[in-house]
Parts: sequence; C-alpha cells; structure tokens
Amino acid sequence: MQIVTLPQPWVANRIIAVLDNDTAGRAEQARLLSLKLPETVRVIRLPDVEYGLSYPTVNEGRVAYTDINGAACSLEFCFGEQVLFDSQHERVPVYLRGYDVQLKSYQGSLGKGGQKGDVQKNIWTIIYACQQLESNIAALRALPIATLIDGIVAPFD
Repeated sequence: MQIVTLPQPWVANRIIAVLDNDTAGRAEQARLLSLKLPETVRVIRLPDVEYGLSYPTVNEGRVAYTDINGAACSLEFCFGEQVLFDSQHERVPVYLRGYDVQLKSYQGSLGKGGQKGDVQKNIWTIIYACQQLESNIAALRALPIATLIDGIVAPFD
C-alpha cells in the first residue's frame, strides 16, 4: 500500500482509517503512523472488548482461552458477545496462525468454514431488530460498535 501525502489545503475531507484490532491491524497502524500524514487523516483500530480477555482460541490443534484484544478482534467482535455463535449455538473460536516476531503475537481469524457467515447472520438479526423497535436503539448503543462510532467522530473534535 502506498500513501501519498498532500499539503493540508489540498485535502478537503477528513479521512479515518479504521483497522481491525488484530496483529495485522497493529502492524499497519504503526506503519501508517510513521508516515507524515496530513492533519485531516486519522488512523484508529477497533476497540478492545471485555469478552476478548478470555476467548476460546485454537492454536496447533490445542484449545485455550486467550486475550485476543490486539491479536484477533475483527469488526464482528464489536456487535457483542451474543453474536459470536454458529448455527449449532457453539461459540465460534479464533484460529491463531502466523506468529509476528516483531509484535510477539499471533494473527487470529474468526472461525472456519461457514462459522463467520453464521456470526454475520447474527449481526444482521440484531440490526433488523433495532430497526423494528426504536427502543432497541439503546441496546445497540450499549454494544462495542458504539465505542467504534464514538472513536470515528472523536479524533477530529
């Protein structure tokens, strides 16, 4: 990826790069922040999630409960713990692969096969429910996705 920086008067819009809260996202954030970006550009990662402190992971066939914040939190984790189940109502684990020596962290990915699709269906179920009942908007505000939205707006305040 190549980023060309322009003098601020040439950049009319604010730009926010939102990266996954995983090992690859941390590495890319460090790289982008080392560049001389215009004041109108911000680089943030998805927020940590409390349930990420002890989440089921699979590494070399072994299951463990690991802190996945900063190693494997994709956008799906911002919609609450209740979406992280497959069609058999089993918790979708994170598969750890690709150790980054510099960051001393594995890169993780959510599920295998159709499990990530199951999680995404769960997310849409929540979104549709919130659209049906205006009172459910408060429930959506309580999810980590609200922290993400606040993080997108706040950098320019």
